[in-house]
Amino acid sequence: MAIVIGAVRATRAQRWTRRVPLLILAAVAMLGSWVLGLFVFVNGFVMVC
Repeated sequence: MAIVIGAVRATRAQRWTRRVPLLILAAVAMLGSWVLGLFVFVNGFVMVC
């Protein structure tokens, strides 16, 4: 969530045509980091046996 909040704060002064793609990119990066963290958790802690 911090990625999106940081992106919103960093792009406040920009026009919406430049801001919207950056916010979408930030949301994709946030979801990607969540999926990567879940993957590391499952492979590193759950599936060790």
